[in-house]
Amino acid sequence: MRLLRHCSTLPIVALLAGSSAWAAVQGELGNAESTATTTITLSIEPHIQISNVSDIELEVADRSQDISFEERICVRGNLGSRYHVIAAGQDGSENPFQLLSELGDTIPYELFFRGDLSQTTGDQLNPGEASPFYAMQTVAQNCDGDDTAAFTVVFRSENLLPAQPGVYSGFLTLTVAAE
Repeated sequence: MRLLRHCSTLPIVALLAGSSAWAAVQGELGNAESTATTTITLSIEPHIQISNVSDIELEVADRSQDISFEERICVRGNLGSRYHVIAAGQDGSENPFQLLSELGDTIPYELFFRGDLSQTTGDQLNPGEASPFYAMQTVAQNCDGDDTAAFTVVFRSENLLPAQPGVYSGFLTLTVAAE
């Protein structure tokens, strides 16, 4: 019986000694304690979202003056990061910004972007080209109701004066990308 007791305790000692083998920095066998250290790595991926964007409908009565419209929007993401904007018009990223009538006539427009609403003027955007970088100002969903950026569409009078009456429409795609 005495031999049986000694044999039954051997597997438990082997199991206890083997359990600490998985820690990154192994502890030493000790009488009262043993310490091991492991590394924890957490990667936070950048995130970004553009929201609060609405469709734009304008009626032009006086074509002798430039017409502009500003749309305030929300751009949110990781605080302390930066982002840029790439805009594309109706026919893709390499064609000029323009609206198209049902008859196939076009009216070009210019596009400006402000990543900081305290600035009075925006940076002019060219189709398919990245804007300068702007500082991310919030992480809150829908910017907690406060817009953080704006884009402005400008129709020049020299393009409006010769335009045929009718409805002109097109798409504008704004892509925001984190640095």
